[in-house]
Amino acid sequence: MNNLIKIQAFDVILKRFWSKKIENLKVILQIDNHFWTGDLLNWSSNSIVEEYIDGLGVIDKTLYYKDNSEFLKKIYIASDEYTKKIGYTISKIEDSRLIFNIINEIIDTIDFSGVESKIDDVLYNAVSLSNDVELPFLSLKNSEIKLVAIKRNDH
Repeated sequence: MNNLIKIQAFDVILKRFWSKKIENLKVILQIDNHFWTGDLLNWSSNSIVEEYIDGLGVIDKTLYYKDNSEFLKKIYIASDEYTKKIGYTISKIEDSRLIFNIINEIIDTIDFSGVESKIDDVLYNAVSLSNDVELPFLSLKNSEIKLVAIKRNDH
C-alpha cells in the first residue's frame, strides 16, 4: 500500500472539515529525514484541482470530486460515517492534536486497495522547518515520507 495515498487522504479530510474554520492548517511531513510543511493538494470548493498540459500545449484543469473519484468517494463515505457515529460535526474541534487523531482514525477505516488518488506526488507551498527554504512545490517521488503533525501556518 502506498503510504502517500493515506497522507493525501489525511489532507483531504483536513481541508474538507477545517479549511473554512481554521485557516492555514498544514500538514508537517518528515521527508527523507527533513521536516517540511505545505499542502498535498490544491483544494477548491470540496474538490481537488489538478493542472496539466493537454495535447495542444494548453494548460488545462481536471476537477476531482466525490462523484468522479473513487479516492474521494471512499474518503467522504468514511468521514461521514465517522461523524454519524460520534454524533456531532468534527469541524467544531479546534485542538490540533485531537484533529490529527480523529483524521487518522478515519483513515484507518478506509481500504484503499486498488484505488489511485490521481493526485500529483507533490508538496505545494513547501516550507522547510529546518532552514529558510520556501519552494512553490517539492516533488515527493521516490521519497520516504511520514506524516508527523499538523499546525497553523503563520507564514
